[in-house]
Order: sequence, then C-alpha cells, then structure tokens
Amino acid sequence: MAIKKQSIFHLTSNIFIFFVLIIAHAKTLPNVVDENQVHTYIVHVQTQKENEFLGDEERETWHRSFFPNTTLDSGEQRLVYSYREVISGFAARLTSQEVEAMKSLEGFIHAQQDEELSVATTYTPSFIGLSQRHGLWVDSFMGQGVIIGVIDDGIYPNHSSFKDSTVDTPMPPPPMKWKGKCQFRRKRYCNNKLIGAIAFQRGQSQPPRVPKKEGHGTHCAGIAAGSMVPDADVRGLAKGTASGVAPRAHLAIYQACTTTSCKESDVLKAMDQAIIDGVDVLSISLYNVPRPFYRDLMAIGAFSATRKGLVVYKRLMILVSYMT
Repeated sequence: MAIKKQSIFHLTSNIFIFFVLIIAHAKTLPNVVDENQVHTYIVHVQTQKENEFLGDEERETWHRSFFPNTTLDSGEQRLVYSYREVISGFAARLTSQEVEAMKSLEGFIHAQQDEELSVATTYTPSFIGLSQRHGLWVDSFMGQGVIIGVIDDGIYPNHSSFKDSTVDTPMPPPPMKWKGKCQFRRKRYCNNKLIGAIAFQRGQSQPPRVPKKEGHGTHCAGIAAGSMVPDADVRGLAKGTASGVAPRAHLAIYQACTTTSCKESDVLKAMDQAIIDGVDVLSISLYNVPRPFYRDLMAIGAFSATRKGLVVYKRLMILVSYMT
C-alpha cells in the first residue's frame, strides 16, 4: 500500500514539474516575429527523467513549450517534427533571435539550421564473390526475414526488382515485429517484398509519390534487396540474372528527398520512423559536407539506430561503402 502511494506521489510530482516547466518556458521567449527571418531549426534538448512516462502527445507538448507560441502569424504550425527515437529534440520554424533566447531555457542543448543533403550493375553479387549454390549468400538465406529500410527519393514500385517473386520462391510475409505500413495510394504496389512506404516533407507524413521513371532511390533499393530478375540486360549488354545483395529481404521505403536534394529534418524523421517500425538495416545513400560529429545529424541518428540494434550503412557516391 505504501509503495502504491509513493508511486502515485512521484507520478503527480512529475506531472506538476512538467507543467511548471512548460509555463516557465512560455513566459521567456519574445512573441514578435518577422516571418522573412523564419527558418527550420533542429533543436536538441535534454532527456528529462521525469518525462520518460510521456506519450507522443505529451512529448509534443513539451517540445512546443520551447516556442513563444504554437503558430506563426500566417497560421503555419511552428513544430515541424517531434523526434522520439533518433534524437531527443524536435524540428521547428524559428528565427535566429528566438533560438538565441531559447538557449536560456532549462533543457536546451544545441540548435542548428536545417540543411539540404545531396542524393549521392548486374554483376555486383558475383563481383563480391556471392554464389547461388554455396557460401555466405546461401548460408544467410539471401537475407530472408531481414527488413531493409531505404531513405531516399522513393522508388518506382512497378520495377521487376520489387516483385513478390521472380525466379526464386515467393516472398514470405514480413516478420511479426514489423509495425510499419505500406501507404502507396495504389495498394497493388504493396506486397511481401515492398512492405512499407511513407513520405516525409515539410513536417507532413503522407503517401509517397510514385516517380514516372526509375531514379536514385530505385537504384539504391535494388542494390540492397532487389529480387532476382532473369534475362536482364542494359541495352543488350551485361545479360544475366540481376539481383540485389539480399534478394530475399523485405523493403521499407522512406521518401524524404526530391529528385535533387533532401532536408535534414525530413531525413531525421525518416530515420526516427524506421526505428519505430522495426527495420533491421538502414540504407542511406546521401551526402553531406563533413562536419564535427555533434553537428552531423545523420551520424547522431545512425548512432541512435545502432544503439537500438540496427545496422546502418551509408554509401558515399555509388561504389564506396562504409559502416556508420
């Protein structure tokens, strides 16, 4: 009985502290905003032990408490994303003066302006020594049961590499741990190969757009986990069976880029969602300018993902790979 009363006391105290901090934050920041000076900032905040019990709505409320108000004069929401797994923090529309004032608030760690990232053959499996008859490819069941998340500019889902089955046996259903959804508007695109698809852009999650032709994301997803496609060739050359490195793996597509570039805030949200959904491997074929690790959001996000048990790999250009 005493333990129960003590638990209720701690819970009540935590809720009280939570709302006191919100009120204190709301009284600190200025309210006058020149919207021409508004930019998206990614803000890191301390993980509050008393807030560990909070759900998504309470977490967003806590993050909004760092703002002078919840909307700009235009009516646009200040909060772009509230991150749950990949970092302790959020992306928001702020001025540099508001960020400067935010530095005095309890729980603030660091803020940086959102930046743009750049999106960076059929014989690849045999080139790296993989055989359909023996060795690592066979011993690992060609990736069966593994979920690979690809963060890029989306894919062309009609491509032969993303069919349920080609020359091999049909793909099995995704593992029970999978929590994501395939949100293509045309449900026929979803199958046991393409088990997840979602897009993130400017603070909105939505069904992914389908490009009119193959692009960077299609290429990268095919390299990672394209199904075996017989009689493939490139303008009559390199004839053979085309395959990804893990042809029996499932694919989850996180569209965070246009055909030319990506916003770091969208990429970070895609990484956050991939962790929540339960992917095993995260493929990120994007390029950013080298910077200190505390300012490299993809490095911070990748570190968080590895702590959750994911394997993260980031390709530089096309041919060079390294483990993050």
